[in-house]
Amino acid sequence: GRFEVMAVIAGLSDFRGAGSPADIGVFTMPASVVVYQASFSGNTYVCAARQGDRGWVLIGYLLLTGANATTVINAALAALSAGRTWKETVVVIGNYTGLGTINVYGYTLLIIQGRWVLEANHAGSFIVNASGLLGNSWIEICGGTIDGNRTNQVTGGVTILFRMSDDCWVHHCLIYPPHRISASAPGVYEGTGIQFAGDASVPAQGSFRGIVAFCRIVNMLKDGVQFEYAPWGTVFSCTFTTAVSGAWETSAVQFCYASSDGICYDCNCDMNNTVSTRGYKSHGCASIIFGLNISSFAVLSGIWIDSHDYSANDNIVIGNRMYGTADIAQYGISVEGTNASRNNLIVGNNITNHSIGIRVTSASANMYRTHIMNNTIYGDR
Repeated sequence: GRFEVMAVIAGLSDFRGAGSPADIGVFTMPASVVVYQASFSGNTYVCAARQGDRGWVLIGYLLLTGANATTVINAALAALSAGRTWKETVVVIGNYTGLGTINVYGYTLLIIQGRWVLEANHAGSFIVNASGLLGNSWIEICGGTIDGNRTNQVTGGVTILFRMSDDCWVHHCLIYPPHRISASAPGVYEGTGIQFAGDASVPAQGSFRGIVAFCRIVNMLKDGVQFEYAPWGTVFSCTFTTAVSGAWETSAVQFCYASSDGICYDCNCDMNNTVSTRGYKSHGCASIIFGLNISSFAVLSGIWIDSHDYSANDNIVIGNRMYGTADIAQYGISVEGTNASRNNLIVGNNITNHSIGIRVTSASANMYRTHIMNNTIYGDR
């Protein structure tokens, strides 16, 4: 539709006290709702407008502050069609600092054109599905920089958190996770970039079919992407880095607690020889595929297949490259745990400078049929 920024605002409120401004042009904006910034008489406002029958209609505007921008963005997301079963688009233009929690509803495409920074001393996560444990499906988040403002937090959270929400995906984002202060209860893992979280007590209401693609996640304190009770997750063509130490394990991608049938491929992580790091991790999951990934300088392991808590059967580790630093990196690939771990395939991987290239060990009598073929190992000790 046509988006005549100045004319829309001036038609509803004459900020300047000088009548409507001159025509400054007509813009095409393929969106249901747009959030943008406009300046009048030395003041900058954050504004939201939606498409109506006769063009763009102003939803609201407030003086630009972090709290006011949070209010306007949330109002824009809530202004989409009620009860829809199709995606509608909200485009947010501009840089916003000091934001609070942003609530996204089902069947929404949120396009971020700018940098978002979480407010200091924030309690909770940054971008969440609006209905919490009731779930919101078919959410898509695209673009922008999303910064959890780690150094100015005293409690922990997740940058983007989907709970009990199916068919959600995040792509083409640059993400800085927020703070992490302790090991969290299942459901929210502080310091994670993107998390899809289900519920063990309601297995039919997991977060199914989550997708993360073409994202860069920087300075993780827990995991870059994590699936918990969230089957059929997919991560591809993402990069991850961390240089933040902690007593907890940090991974680029983790499938955990029965998040079966997931796939991670064509990803690249640099764990920077940071303590307690693993490149890619499957914790108690079946039928996970790690393929064509690169793990650099993880201390504990490049790829970890773990059967603690739940069985870890039918996993495939194929065509990955693991680089370590001699005398620091422990395992290129490790298969271990206390529950059943059967029918795992490790084939065609390239492993350099780890104390042990491939390690298979278990306290369970149900570890068998682990197939290891055509792997290349250099510099193991």
